Amino acid sequence: MALASLAIYILACTSFSPDDSRVAFPAFHPDSGELGVSVFDRGSGQVESVFTLSAASGLEEPSYEARVLRAQWFDDQRLIVAWPGISTEDTGLNVLTLPVGKPGTVRYWQLDEVEKADERMIRPLAVAGAHLFVASASNLVVRLDLETGQVVSRQARGEVSGLYPSGQQDHLYYVGAVPGAEGRAEFGRLEAGDFAQTPWFESTSTHMSREELVAFSPAGPVVAIAGDKDGRAALTLIRAGAAPQTLSVSGEAETLALGGLSFSHKGDAVLAAYVRTAASETNTSVGVVEIPLDGQPPKRIQLFTGPANLDSDLALYLQPAVSHDGRTLALVNTYLCAEPAADGEAQMPCALFLVELDKSPRGIRQIPLPAPRPDHPFD
Repeated sequence: MALASLAIYILACTSFSPDDSRVAFPAFHPDSGELGVSVFDRGSGQVESVFTLSAASGLEEPSYEARVLRAQWFDDQRLIVAWPGISTEDTGLNVLTLPVGKPGTVRYWQLDEVEKADERMIRPLAVAGAHLFVASASNLVVRLDLETGQVVSRQARGEVSGLYPSGQQDHLYYVGAVPGAEGRAEFGRLEAGDFAQTPWFESTSTHMSREELVAFSPAGPVVAIAGDKDGRAALTLIRAGAAPQTLSVSGEAETLALGGLSFSHKGDAVLAAYVRTAASETNTSVGVVEIPLDGQPPKRIQLFTGPANLDSDLALYLQPAVSHDGRTLALVNTYLCAEPAADGEAQMPCALFLVELDKSPRGIRQIPLPAPRPDHPFD
């Protein structure tokens, strides 16, 4: 682990700060057009660029995989920024802690041999207290102390495919293979201190066709998995002692792909990003769907429209976050607006969207963001 020489844009990534006053997210720098991290101050209404990938000297130019750059608050004054790829290798993870709004120390580490690091960045960073946890090669779990840089690794019970934050300092959640049972996935709790695992329940692999689209409920041992049923988008709920429950999300004559999932503050609904196309429409609609867990019909909140040829797989890059008080959802379309427009199509504008979940109908605030510059292509 080496500390690189850094020249960070400190002027005093979506992720709400612990006090919900600021939102961090990946964005393009207004002057250079480079990909980095910006922060929206909800009080002042101002957006500030706080980091770009080229700000760390000695690192390679960002590759395509770097578009899964993720920013997440460490505490009220510091961000964690992570992106995949070390030098020419695609197995590795860059981790940086960045002070925001006040002077402080920037720390930077490289974690080697993190397989499929770009895919792991689709999920929220598994942070518990001052530690970042990463599922490394096979069944190895790595813990990085974000204060001291100490790295500790332990063998897990079986191969761990995903680690997820719990919002607590003493534990996180995991998804992994069931030892000795091919084709079955295990969901449970992993202790931050001694890496002890407590399995909650198992599921067949048919529920894990897109294992990156998983969310754990803050209200108890409930897991939501995005998938499909009879060719339509669906959400599967798994609870201890109960049969899996599948909730339909899309209807006939439409194609709807789900993106990132997040439980509501009370745990009574799942909010999922979506990209929808219909044969009768010329545009693609993009937004968030609220899926009540009591069986009530899902409610869609359209945020913007895209071209008819928008790849529905890009829904993976839409990662909504819910504020700690449960009143606001944030979603940014940085990765979608970076896609080159087709001939004759207008470039999709970049924006941060804030949805007021405590209002009916839902209030929507759109904050315009800089677009990638034509002379600085993002590919």
